[in-house]
Amino acid sequence: MYRRHAVIGFVSGSVFVGNALRIGREKVEIESLNSLRIPTNSSSSMGKSRVKSSIFIRNCSSLSGVIKDTDLKREKKSKSVASKGENKPKVEQVPRGSKLLVVGLGNPGKEYEMTRHNVGFQFLDIWAARLNASKFKVESKYSALISEVNLNDSKNTQVFLMKPSTYMNLSGQSVKAFCKFHKIPSSAVLVVVDEVNVDFGKVRLREKGSAGGHNGLKSIQQSLGTQEYPRLRIGLGRPNHREDLANFVLAKFTRSEQKDIQNVYIDCMDILEEWVRNENFSQVMTLVGRLSNKQ
Repeated sequence: MYRRHAVIGFVSGSVFVGNALRIGREKVEIESLNSLRIPTNSSSSMGKSRVKSSIFIRNCSSLSGVIKDTDLKREKKSKSVASKGENKPKVEQVPRGSKLLVVGLGNPGKEYEMTRHNVGFQFLDIWAARLNASKFKVESKYSALISEVNLNDSKNTQVFLMKPSTYMNLSGQSVKAFCKFHKIPSSAVLVVVDEVNVDFGKVRLREKGSAGGHNGLKSIQQSLGTQEYPRLRIGLGRPNHREDLANFVLAKFTRSEQKDIQNVYIDCMDILEEWVRNENFSQVMTLVGRLSNKQ
């Protein structure tokens, strides 16, 4: 008469019966119920069984310790990562303050007047007249033409209009110098720029983002050390024929385009005046959405 015995190992709350358990380099072999036959009256066989059971239990205890150590290490690591995340300071946007800077990008010189690449300059000239702002004056310490207007609102807001007198790819020097002197954060700087990747007659407002290949924006981002400044892109579209892109943007608007662009400037003025009044950028974007549907 034989009794059937099963060796059951408890390892970290799991039960393994009649299987081989591999954890790391440890291997515990558990004899199956059918292969483990122990005679009832055989003390020697029973002794061997006790030895096997003892060996198995020791192995299980060893494995349990390995698993517990591993679990503790993982728990400590996860807590360490969590604590680092909790201690990491949150980057908060600096409030705009009462001084705002609107930069129109373009190239200086009569040969560039009324060209597509100079829509930033053209727009500021029209907007300054609508705001009844001061005449543009040369400010050599900023390498720029500067105009300003006081809104006489509750914040006593000052709006500065800038046309850098450097060429397009050095515009950032003027912006940086002005912001440093007047202590203006990047969130209070809005750049008006031409954009060939936006259809003619359309405008796009963004709170931050890449330069998108525009040399003027590249210069500003490099000088300010951040991409987090608003920009209003005025769409030029792309030439229909195989005209060189540089020649296209440096060419003057056609008569029909010059007429249409005036309507675009009116929309841009509405957008910027909302931005000046409202520090909540999402609400400004709501106006942009309405104007986009109209276009």
